[in-house]
Amino acid sequence: MNVTHHLTTFCFVALRAYILSPRVVLDFDSCNAAFGTIYKNTTDCAALEEEESVTLYTLREGGFVAIYFWACFIPFSMILWCYFNQRIAPVSGSTMPLMMQSDSSQTSWTQTGYKGFGSMSSSIGLFLYLLTMITLFGYQILLGLTTIFYYIQQDAITWFRPVFEDEIQVLKVHAITWGVGFFYTILLKWPTSIRSVFYRRSTLADATHVAVMTPRAQEKMAEETSSRLKAIKSVITVIKNAVTRVMSFIYCDRRATDLDFDVAYCPVEIDGNGIRHFFFRLRRYNFDDKSQLYIPGSIVVGETLNDYLRLRSGLDSMEVPKRRSVVGANTIKMTRPIFIVTMISEFSKFFYTYQVFMIWTWFPLWYYYMACVQSVIVFTGGLVVSIFRYRNERNLYRITRVTGNVSVLRDGVVNTVSHTELVPGDVVVVEPGMAYADMIVLSGNDIIVDEAALTGESTPIAKVAVDAAEGNAVYTYMSHKRHSISAGTRIVEAQGIMAVVLSTGSHTSKGEMLRDILTYQRHQFKFDAEVKVVVGILALYAIFGFTLTVLLYKDDFAFEWYYGMFVVGTSLPPLLPTVFTVSVGISDDRLARKRIACVNNEDILVAGKVRRVFFDKTGKLFAMFDDRPPVAFHCLNYVFAGTLTKQGLDFIGASADGKLDTGRAKLSGNLLLGMATCHNLKLSSKGLLVGNNVDHNMFVATGTDLSQSSDGSVSLALNDGTCVTVLKRFEFDHHRMTQSAIVQRSDGTVCVFVKGSGESIERLCLRNTNPENFYNNLENAAKQGIYQISLAMKELNYDAKSVVTLSRDNVENGLTFVGFINFKNQLREDTPDVLAQLGAGDVISTMVTGDNTLTGINIAREAGLIKEDEEIIFGKSVDSAGIITWVNEDGDVTSLPSVGKIKNRSIALAVTGKVWAALNAESQGNASALAPFIRVFGRCTPLDKVSVIESFVSNGTTCCMVGDGGNDCGALKAAHIGIALSDAEASVVAPFTSLDKSITSVVEVLKEGRCALASALASYKYMIIYGQVESINQIANAYFSVTFHEWCWVFMDGIWMMSMAFALSLAHAETRLSPKRPTSSLLGAHTMFSALGVLVTNFIFTCIALGLLTSQDWYSCRKWDSTDISNITLIGDNYEASVLFIVTGYQYISTAMAFNFGYTHRASWWKNYVFVSLASIYTIVHFLATVWPSKLSCLWRLNCTNENVVPAVTASRIPINNVFNTTVMPLGFRIELIVIMVFNTIAIMSWEYFFVNGVGKKIAARLNKKSDFSNQPAYLLDHQDDVV
Repeated sequence: MNVTHHLTTFCFVALRAYILSPRVVLDFDSCNAAFGTIYKNTTDCAALEEEESVTLYTLREGGFVAIYFWACFIPFSMILWCYFNQRIAPVSGSTMPLMMQSDSSQTSWTQTGYKGFGSMSSSIGLFLYLLTMITLFGYQILLGLTTIFYYIQQDAITWFRPVFEDEIQVLKVHAITWGVGFFYTILLKWPTSIRSVFYRRSTLADATHVAVMTPRAQEKMAEETSSRLKAIKSVITVIKNAVTRVMSFIYCDRRATDLDFDVAYCPVEIDGNGIRHFFFRLRRYNFDDKSQLYIPGSIVVGETLNDYLRLRSGLDSMEVPKRRSVVGANTIKMTRPIFIVTMISEFSKFFYTYQVFMIWTWFPLWYYYMACVQSVIVFTGGLVVSIFRYRNERNLYRITRVTGNVSVLRDGVVNTVSHTELVPGDVVVVEPGMAYADMIVLSGNDIIVDEAALTGESTPIAKVAVDAAEGNAVYTYMSHKRHSISAGTRIVEAQGIMAVVLSTGSHTSKGEMLRDILTYQRHQFKFDAEVKVVVGILALYAIFGFTLTVLLYKDDFAFEWYYGMFVVGTSLPPLLPTVFTVSVGISDDRLARKRIACVNNEDILVAGKVRRVFFDKTGKLFAMFDDRPPVAFHCLNYVFAGTLTKQGLDFIGASADGKLDTGRAKLSGNLLLGMATCHNLKLSSKGLLVGNNVDHNMFVATGTDLSQSSDGSVSLALNDGTCVTVLKRFEFDHHRMTQSAIVQRSDGTVCVFVKGSGESIERLCLRNTNPENFYNNLENAAKQGIYQISLAMKELNYDAKSVVTLSRDNVENGLTFVGFINFKNQLREDTPDVLAQLGAGDVISTMVTGDNTLTGINIAREAGLIKEDEEIIFGKSVDSAGIITWVNEDGDVTSLPSVGKIKNRSIALAVTGKVWAALNAESQGNASALAPFIRVFGRCTPLDKVSVIESFVSNGTTCCMVGDGGNDCGALKAAHIGIALSDAEASVVAPFTSLDKSITSVVEVLKEGRCALASALASYKYMIIYGQVESINQIANAYFSVTFHEWCWVFMDGIWMMSMAFALSLAHAETRLSPKRPTSSLLGAHTMFSALGVLVTNFIFTCIALGLLTSQDWYSCRKWDSTDISNITLIGDNYEASVLFIVTGYQYISTAMAFNFGYTHRASWWKNYVFVSLASIYTIVHFLATVWPSKLSCLWRLNCTNENVVPAVTASRIPINNVFNTTVMPLGFRIELIVIMVFNTIAIMSWEYFFVNGVGKKIAARLNKKSDFSNQPAYLLDHQDDVV
């Protein structure tokens, strides 16, 4: 037994018995008179202590030597195994290229074969793997045992005899175990999988696992890349490469450690047909005996439409298993998320490994209660992140899960089978419900589908069967959308429809979208790169703090090491990784309550930096419905509400001469017949017209009755008594910009009507039939905001049966012009306000539309997208030589000014899609320079829209695309964030889906994005300041050789820190967008002004408080002069610790109060009700404990006497452990401490509110512009973020 320890305890007990009395010494002016006897007794008691020899280990005993040998043998064996496996005995042909697609000839992907632990050849690997894992967990067990040995030695555990009789020795053993275990664990964290390190290389034919190595996706920036950020990335890259080389040497395989590649180990499975395969990113890869490689399992059903038509008889039952062995079951193989698995994955990350080892440092020295507090903090942070991760995984998994049966034609017989049994080439009977595969319609025309969940298309659309006349055409989805049904589509109505399956499982369009989501990487911010630098800075600070603490404490190094590690632990706060996840999750919940669904909530942060929003004109900025009563039809669980008659356009008239006279009186002859027939409208089973809204409004204007027979043929009865039959339709083609219909009159004559854009129809018409003022009519209509389409026709010398074989090229030529059809756009009521809010928030709104550019300009003026005082220059056309014609609003030819003049003269540009393409072809730099000033992109094809957005993205402008699916799908994916206006909650076409289909959702997403980013940065700064305040506390404690009592640490590191950090994230978004975007930089001037200013201010007031203490007369004989730090319960009852806790403890609360200011992106500070309530309660309690000696103050051993002591965390009531029998301070001094805390709070809040968010913000903007953008091209300088 440690006799010295018992003797020391006896002395203190004797002293307490002497000094404890009912009275409390409060005479602060007579120290020597009052305590002279006590000082003498203390000295006499100390003299009684005698040196006691204890049994010490040399640490060279057999047991220790065995542990040393084991600790060296295991890493060495692992390295030797890797060297043997990868270098000494490599397997030829074990690494081969892997094709990304079945038709890929070149790829940077590789596949490497490994044998798992089930084979004899890998038994050594299995044995070493087990030893490695035993060692990994063995270090944790040793840390636990040495902790127990410490408390046995301290007589806290009396069930066993002490293993170590010396306290210092057991602490040293614990510290050595910690160090070796930490570096061993970090070494094993580097490979993708510990198991994979011990797999034996093998040929692909024998492999039980295949390692797929893919290049890591290039980082996509959500904002401009500054010179400072490039420098930071360069430094990080150098460090990464150095570490990679070291790890590559250890593991002898660059593939396992290369930071530029991702490695996934996929288990090989064998199906019922004996086909070896594995799944990677939802896709099946089969082993090919001929090439001895794994290749993507896919089947090409056909190339031309005739190939598909030949399959209408279906497959035979013998062929189906063969095809299924290639592509697998018709499912998307995604593992069902399990919360505990998600938690394990989260807690396996490096940061949690670091935190676990830091927790072990708290267990000795009677700080085990703090280890428990830290464990709760780390577990809570990881749990919160795991919950948000699991929720996202679960939502994505739900999208992949479908169940149901389908009727399929095999061997000439229709049978019902599970949808999972479908294979490419199957012919199915299309029935209402879910479409389980990508298909093309072979026969039947009575089909209506809802594609909202897949494309975001806001209204149901009709599909038609493949046209035999186009049989030689090569099938592409974009060219033959009217025949195609995608997996995930809801079949609203179908009768007698046969379709052939094109693709199944992950090869479907739905599967491809899900693959994109699974491999999605959020666009990178400045803080993604800078956080690594911050961690490096904090690590250096931790080393400095550790060293300073060791130097200040004057005791054995074993004690100094632990107190130094406490500083290290607080320098890198445990909740630091959670602040961004929590802020994003809270904003995601608020968006969900506003009926805005989010597929990947990480994009919420990206929304906070959006500076340009792109709108398609129709349906986004303009009214969706007219004044007619809405109609609706029901399908399964969905209700499609609305008129289905109009999407932002009112028919205002039609004429042959281009006059804009409204009314329907002039509708007659071919103009009436063309309007009544040239459309793609169909009747639903409920008698409702389904189809394009423009077609619907045009048709309704004719007053024609439409009837539809059971075979899908359409007959029309015009209001003039004419009856016609529609023989054939050609759907609208975005490349041709036309749509046509072949009709038969009642007299048997056949003609074709073609409608489309004026420019397209003019080219197809005979010149002598076009009006002389054709283009003037187009321009005049467009300038007045008229949406105008042209109509033409020609007679056909074919009978009704012969026209079926006619192709589109046969009929859309040599036309006779018929007339103009005019529609008027109507603004949504909320459009001006939304655009005004975006403009006030320094977000530029841009129109990108397929309509006439002049129409777009007119609408842009009306909506406020182009200001009244802005001059417009329009890129009207481009000739064959690439020369662009620029005109003003009056149509007069003009020259394009320089970029500087455009900005100074307040000029807005407008271009057509062809002009934009010409600008890019001529000079991408010039196009990028003009892009920020272009407000209207007209006559844009879907590919043009993608090109426009990609140009802005490549130049570092954070973009948002708003669309309703369909033609906008590509643009929605190309933008940093996409917002689909759709009522399909499970839509995968864009990260955000507005279920109310309202453009106000754009403002809501941007407001929540800015709020989440600002809240995350506020919580981040708070966590950093918390860590630094506490580390300063630890160093100050080391200087005075004191520490806080147990409940002090519990409140500081547990209750206050956790509640304040999480409550900061609860701030609501501001009601309107701020003129500036929030910063995303951790090292920018704005963030550094804020954090350093608060930190320095807190440090100054801490020094003022300690200086005030040392200047007190009553303190002169109450100074703490002990240097024994071995027992924390004996070094906390002193005035130094009390003052430090009172002042710095409240800084945990006041710092959060300062960071609760909204910075114009979050609602007013008082609207964060949870935070304000907690801060108010904590302030009242803290101030009461400071000025009022009571049991409350004794909880923290402040102003405490023995009569009021309360139980500690780990023990019952412990008397005041100083010779004065009290920690009560004079009332005047307590009031002075209150004043210090109040002024400290006022100082940091004023700093944040007035300087950081006021003058400092302007200074930061100038500094950032000067440092970040000095090396950017001149054409980018005009549209950088003001605060980064």
